[in-house]
Amino acid sequence: MYTKRRSGVGFTLVELLVVIAIIAILVAILLPALASSREQSRSLKCLANLKALNQASQAYSATDVTSKLIPEHHIPYDTQMAYPAENWIYGGNDAIGENTYNSASVFGGAARRPMNVFLFGPQCLPDTSGTGEVVTSASMEVFHCPSDKGLLDSPEDVSSYFRMANFARNGNSYYANTMFVRSASFGDIEEVWSLGPYLRPVTRILQAADTISYWETIGVEARDKRETSDRPPPYYSVMGWHRRLGRFNVAFCDGNVRTVSMLKNDWYTPPSDHPFQIRGKGFRFDCEPEPRLLRAPELDG
Repeated sequence: MYTKRRSGVGFTLVELLVVIAIIAILVAILLPALASSREQSRSLKCLANLKALNQASQAYSATDVTSKLIPEHHIPYDTQMAYPAENWIYGGNDAIGENTYNSASVFGGAARRPMNVFLFGPQCLPDTSGTGEVVTSASMEVFHCPSDKGLLDSPEDVSSYFRMANFARNGNSYYANTMFVRSASFGDIEEVWSLGPYLRPVTRILQAADTISYWETIGVEARDKRETSDRPPPYYSVMGWHRRLGRFNVAFCDGNVRTVSMLKNDWYTPPSDHPFQIRGKGFRFDCEPEPRLLRAPELDG
């Protein structure tokens, strides 16, 4: 007696459903790992950018007559606002942000940003009239964090303008540490003083290994919320661009770069007699006990 056999080989419906379920489980397991690996790669690129900015700053300091580590924008002092220069204007691309410091007609745009001039030379940048050879977009990538999302993850309700990527808004994803810079008038003399590394010779930054030189702009959100103790988390828990809560990529004045935690408990409370100290675990913004640096802007060459 003969039995009838199937002429072809195939899968039953149950077998197909099992295979599909297994594939779905594998995808669910692998996708977060792939996303994490991709973000880690972007974070490494960001750290490489900060390292390159530090190396450029060290080279700039060796050529600057006053050995300043962070390039200073020599803008007309009678057009200044609260600070000698905003903390992104040291370098970067032409910006679309509605800020006076981004104005090409007033400050020359990317052509006048001092790090650009130092790295690329004045001949390779467009001048205010729009002539000249434009620096390639690849050259400007050193100022661009690939994960720059602006203030997209800010716990506060901010406008779409501030949720724009900082590289698009200001031409730069990285802030220079220009904290504790103030201007004051004494009679006919206007003085500018600094307690941080900005305007300071590199030899007068004593704790260079812990003093921040450049950092991701999203980190300013964590700094500004460090004393907001009257609000519950996550108000002062800012998500970094690389999807790590309270962690930001930072460059230091001695040339090293690393990821730093700036959660609420990572900040130190300054003593009452030193209110300008802003420090945390393994990082600081001030240069104390070095005395504040004083100088009269009109005496600059």
